Amino acid sequence: MWYVQVQTDEGTPSWHRFKELLHLRYGPPLRFAPLAELAECRHTSTVAEYQDRFQALLPRAGPLREEERVQLFTGGLQPPLSIDVRIQNPQSLAAAMRLARQFELREQYAAAAPRAAPRPLLAAPPPRLALPAPPQGATSVTVEGRQIRRLSQVEQEDRRKRGLCYNCDEKYTRGHNRVCQRLFLLECVEADDDDDAPAAEEEAGAEDTLVFSLQAPTGVSPAATMQLRVALGSASLVALLDSGSTHNFISEAAASRSGLPLQPRPRLTAMVANGERVRCVGVLRDAPLRVDGDSFPADLYVMPLAGYDVVLGTRWLSALGSIVWDFNQRRMSFQRNGRTTCWSGVAVPSAPGLGAMVASDSLRAVGLLLRRLPPRRAHDHHITLKAGAQPVAVRPYRYPAAHKDELERQCAAMIEQGIVCRSDSPFSSPVLLVKKPDGSWRFCVDYRALNALTVKDAFPIPVVNELLDELHGARFFTKLDLRSGYHQVRMRPADVHKTAFRTHDGLYEFLVTAFGLCNTPMTFQALMNDVLHRFLRRFVLVFFYDILLYSKTWADHLRHVWAVLSELRHHQLYVKRTKCAFGTASVSYLGHVISEAGVTIDLAKVQAIHDWPVLRSALAVRSFLGLAGYYCKFVHNYGTVAVPLTALLKKEGFSWNEAAAAAFIALKDAVTSAPVLAMPDFSKPFVVECDALSHGFSAVLVQDGHPVAFFSRPVAPRHRALAAYERELIGLVQAVRHWRPYLWGRRFLVKTDHYSLKYLLDQRLATIPQHHWVGKLLSFDFTVEYKAGAANVVADALSRRDIPEDGAVLVLSAPRFDFVDRLRQA
Repeated sequence: MWYVQVQTDEGTPSWHRFKELLHLRYGPPLRFAPLAELAECRHTSTVAEYQDRFQALLPRAGPLREEERVQLFTGGLQPPLSIDVRIQNPQSLAAAMRLARQFELREQYAAAAPRAAPRPLLAAPPPRLALPAPPQGATSVTVEGRQIRRLSQVEQEDRRKRGLCYNCDEKYTRGHNRVCQRLFLLECVEADDDDDAPAAEEEAGAEDTLVFSLQAPTGVSPAATMQLRVALGSASLVALLDSGSTHNFISEAAASRSGLPLQPRPRLTAMVANGERVRCVGVLRDAPLRVDGDSFPADLYVMPLAGYDVVLGTRWLSALGSIVWDFNQRRMSFQRNGRTTCWSGVAVPSAPGLGAMVASDSLRAVGLLLRRLPPRRAHDHHITLKAGAQPVAVRPYRYPAAHKDELERQCAAMIEQGIVCRSDSPFSSPVLLVKKPDGSWRFCVDYRALNALTVKDAFPIPVVNELLDELHGARFFTKLDLRSGYHQVRMRPADVHKTAFRTHDGLYEFLVTAFGLCNTPMTFQALMNDVLHRFLRRFVLVFFYDILLYSKTWADHLRHVWAVLSELRHHQLYVKRTKCAFGTASVSYLGHVISEAGVTIDLAKVQAIHDWPVLRSALAVRSFLGLAGYYCKFVHNYGTVAVPLTALLKKEGFSWNEAAAAAFIALKDAVTSAPVLAMPDFSKPFVVECDALSHGFSAVLVQDGHPVAFFSRPVAPRHRALAAYERELIGLVQAVRHWRPYLWGRRFLVKTDHYSLKYLLDQRLATIPQHHWVGKLLSFDFTVEYKAGAANVVADALSRRDIPEDGAVLVLSAPRFDFVDRLRQA
């Protein structure tokens, strides 16, 4: 009817006129212009939602310049996000949106950090026993006009339950830390020493209350912070200029690297606002900090910091006088000795500190419990049976009543987690319960019969020594351990029924990869190599579900940890927080302790060797040598020391004797007191120092005067009668072939105490054995240098170790009968 009336009044209208009449008749009583609607769009929830609403309104607003789009978008952001984005001066709308998301993510990290109040914000000090302190109420300390509340344990628990801030009485919400800043308080506490040592001289300034900000220990700092590259002793460090700290602090690792003497005074205890106490390790008095070649002595208090090498507070900054700051360019200038000194700060890493990174709710790769099945992936585990194989059905074992209860409990738990289900499969394998050291029971399925019919996978497994060779120059390490590693890989649907296991309660089958199946290590290694392939041999090592991150600088390490955790989260792989180590100077990995100094044996892992009982059978000898041989590269003379023990494995049979007992004790002592070996640097030349005697070859791979690896072999019986020249040549060939991954394709130096080997590459080969052994060295590029035996200490000592030799006939006796002579005379 309305359109009929329009035609009656105006005839058939144009399209433009029709839209006007339509809006007048059916449109809203008050209609805003599209541009006004865009200008009224506000950031009220998340940046992502605001971005979607803004982009939905943008096409209706008509043509706009890029500068106008940026201004409208930043104007709708909530402060301080709008201020942070405008300071960066984005040139496009896409850049402004990206900056807004990044700043929002930074606020989430900062907001997540206070929730971990019960967890130490500083690196944990060594544990020590102490009597429980009597309960006390809240107290307060005044520092430079600011009240610092000290909460009792009861008050902390009460505030945590009610969701209140630890530092004020407001409700804790996201972003609250921008309003309520936290301070750390250090106060002088007399240590309880039992000795009668005279009291130390009172430290200058020890009566002052020491304060440093939250950014100092955790490494979570705003983008506009000033960091300088400083030198201290023999170490190059990164220092944070922190006006929120009163004194100067240095981390324990940085103090150790500086090589400066550490004074155990003053006795200070760090009092954190949440009641936590952390003891000051000591102080570096008048430490010669060097910045751009100029020296600035400072007292550095050694604290277990986890964020920066050095924190320089107001005491050090005030000594510089008036300072002009430019935080946009990260520059500062001041007057010193009549001239203007200008410093430029180093770039602030974009990744958050490890403390906030691990605590962040956005990184669900850390500490998440497995409550659902992992996703389908290209590396789901499959079981390929040999041709003609029939279903495996092994009769279950008989269980005592207590074991039946435990089996029912564990099966119910696995069903609840979704990793097993009821089955009607023709396959069936029995179940075993193995007691753990903590008294609990490990659920194990005996898949031996199924494994015997399975086609073995040939996917390569990494060699531990090759992995460790990648770590040269690394100073910071993070170790990640995947939670229930194999259970994070699905079974291929067609092979699920083959994993069936039987208990007294029925038949079940695994939906995820089960422990005990052959080829599972290869499947998991293939998955991890695929997930982290972009990072392998750059800053990541992977050995099954053990992941090691290594970096040369702290800033790089933060970015590396962030990248790996993000990748694991993307692929829904989760690590177990209690088994991880973040940002440490040394780490235990695959039975080794790795640090900047090099690699050595993890004594906790070889304690079993030290406590090994006397060997009483060939099987015990084989087991002992198998474990000790894993660390043979750390033992100076492993091959010659172990000769009496390997002799017990020969066909003559087991016969324990004094030589074997001495070798057993010597080998245990050698393994448990192994030296620290340097990491190989493939940009520098290697040196091979070798020596040989009648009973043993030995060699040392050296770089910059530090041993990289040891090699030792007993001389074969057929070679003991050879001339010294030929034995030395055979020993050199065996050592070079053993270290081929280090030496092939690069020039190296051979040092020997046999003078005639110096002309090995120039002399004429006269015998067939010389042709045979020298031919094995032709593919290597090396020179030979003579080194007298007195100077070739290590290799010479290794080869001269006393080894029981084969018996020699010195006297031959036989009975002589007189009747033989009488017969001859007759």
